[in-house]
Amino acid sequence: MYKRNQLEEAILRSEGHDPAGEVQDIRIRMKRLLDSDRKRAVVVESLFDQAYAFYSAAAPGTGQEVWFTSYEVLALWVGLKLLASGYPQGRVVTVLRHHRKALEREHERITSSDLLPLFGRSGFLDKRATDEHRERLVQEGRLVERIDDMVFLAIEAVPDVGISTRVINDDSDPRPANICRGGKELMHFMEVEGFMKRPVLVVELTNAAHQLTHWLARIEPTRRGRP
Repeated sequence: MYKRNQLEEAILRSEGHDPAGEVQDIRIRMKRLLDSDRKRAVVVESLFDQAYAFYSAAAPGTGQEVWFTSYEVLALWVGLKLLASGYPQGRVVTVLRHHRKALEREHERITSSDLLPLFGRSGFLDKRATDEHRERLVQEGRLVERIDDMVFLAIEAVPDVGISTRVINDDSDPRPANICRGGKELMHFMEVEGFMKRPVLVVELTNAAHQLTHWLARIEPTRRGRP
């Protein structure tokens, strides 16, 4: 579990920003997404609001520390991408709440995968790789380079279009068709949406998950009361 300062700094570093630099606008967008998620009630009977998008539970109360899972850090990173693409805050929260369970499973699958073959092409785990080389690859998001090793979140680019309900049943745990493993699934989803004349917004998740995991392991939590 991670503190708020670790969440913010990991996201900033994964985007190539110096956390000590002029990044107040990004911090404000993070806060607004977190606040929007917290203010909206979780309703078990709802199709879209069965869980928070960026939190594991309701607010613990005044004076209590709020902790985030590594998945929730990735979810907030995705939320920022959707926000930057024109999605309103409420719609971002709706999409990420609706897909939380499936995205959480994909995050677990991504981060528990054998890294050696995945990072083989980039040379990240090569014994000859320098710290400078590894740092550059992390900053550039070039850890996994084969599209077949990537996972994509593909959603309708127009925010007011309904959320896709199609599923993929190729294993014991069906997942939404817009959570695409590899290029073939992504192209199939885009072809179907294209046939219906709907533009698609795509966010690649695999490199971001590994980037954020890398930074989270290296950022120290701040003590309560420190900025």
